Amino acid sequence: MKLDGRAAICGIGQTEFSKDSGRSELQLAVECVKAALDDAGLTPADVDGMVTFTLDPNEDIEVARNLGVPKLTFFSRVPHGGGAACGTVGKRPRFQDTSRIASP
Repeated sequence: MKLDGRAAICGIGQTEFSKDSGRSELQLAVECVKAALDDAGLTPADVDGMVTFTLDPNEDIEVARNLGVPKLTFFSRVPHGGGAACGTVGKRPRFQDTSRIASP
């Protein structure tokens, strides 16, 4: 299936809600992305792009590195957070072959 000109949410991930999980924000972010990949039936090797929010203190490259993404070819940050989630979908790169794009 070609995703050219379209977007798809393939998986969802979240951590438990807590005030003090004992884990860093980076660890929580990596757990969420891993859960979304698992839900979508994907692996870190399937990820070649990542978009995050500016309110998220975690750098996208650090999330990718801790997740084990072997080759991140596109990354971007969308201003703010919360309602800006729609902006992450629109930030996908305009590559010729869009069959491998996953937005964790």
